[in-house]
Amino acid sequence: KYSMEDYMKWMQVFSHIKNPVIAFTNEPSIGKKLKHIRRHLRNQTYIEELSVHKTWAFSLDKSRAIYHRLNQRLKKNLTYSHEYISVTHAKYEFIAKALRKNPYRTKYFAWVDLSLFKEYTANRSFSLYIPPNFDQGKVAFSEAKIPKDYSVKDIFENTRSWVCGCIFLAKAAVMKEWVIDYVKSVQKFLRQGYINTDEQVIY
Repeated sequence: KYSMEDYMKWMQVFSHIKNPVIAFTNEPSIGKKLKHIRRHLRNQTYIEELSVHKTWAFSLDKSRAIYHRLNQRLKKNLTYSHEYISVTHAKYEFIAKALRKNPYRTKYFAWVDLSLFKEYTANRSFSLYIPPNFDQGKVAFSEAKIPKDYSVKDIFENTRSWVCGCIFLAKAAVMKEWVIDYVKSVQKFLRQGYINTDEQVIY
């Protein structure tokens, strides 16, 4: 959907973010670019290169078969490709890895997609803060649409969304439990014959 040039452009915002950043990428050029733009924040930046195709999400052979069966039954393609869908699940594995490493001993963790900044241009440093009155026992997402009482079948086959998977936040201990529950949910829906992005799993 987006080009490498798009991601490189959006990444510039991270030169202004003062929070510690833990980044995982399967593109060496992205890691090199991020390291360069955060060179003044090198003590607040951890970058790890890995192969996304070796992650848990991409090893779910059953998910590919279910994806193709759904497309055949619907007589149309799901909104997103199987590879994109797998990437949305893989980010929970990245969060789990970040939680285990926690090189900055932070109390809170947030996932932030690069695409979150596609319409934002920063010209000075800023920090991301915990929202006011944040419930310490929950995971915070950005609500995209008012939820409706759709069936599981409807949610997965019509790519219904309630929250945006582009950013979410929680205390470290809560995030750890959330990731475990998320993986179990993906596996449960696979057993039921459903696959789509993380936004449908969360719905």
